[in-house]
Amino acid sequence: MKELKIGDNRANRFRRYSGMALGGGICGSILVTGVLLIALFDWDCGSGIFSHLCHQHSDRCLTFGGTALAVCARCFGIYCGIAIGCFSHLILGARNKISSPWLWIIIGVAVFANGLDSLLEALGIYGNLPGMRFALGLILGVALALFVLGRAEAVLPATRERRSNRLLSSAS
Repeated sequence: MKELKIGDNRANRFRRYSGMALGGGICGSILVTGVLLIALFDWDCGSGIFSHLCHQHSDRCLTFGGTALAVCARCFGIYCGIAIGCFSHLILGARNKISSPWLWIIIGVAVFANGLDSLLEALGIYGNLPGMRFALGLILGVALALFVLGRAEAVLPATRERRSNRLLSSAS
């Protein structure tokens, strides 16, 4: 009887977190579609909406329909990556769990790669490469989605307590 109850809890938890992944994927898809529609129809509202989230330098933006997107290539990559990461977690999440240390490593590498790209460009080692900025943003977006969804599902098996998202501090 207890095994059935534990199985029910796992099924409920899976439904709850798969709903979270589905919602994130849908919201991310709507955001990406909105950015593309704003560029396609050349609506003026895009710069006002996204000015709080992105620097919107036109030379760093991808073009769609002959118009620059309302966000830079890196931000657009992050938005696409979040949608892709949520859908991939939904599809593969039940079978392939990423352990907590790997989540930290993946997000760390993605942040480091984006920071290194910004630094190398600022130092003049290479110029503006929107395609690479998009690819690095895509990797960061996927990593962020997997990190957040993976941490949301992290439950200690012995105590059934939620894990903290805080790093361990050395001070007591």
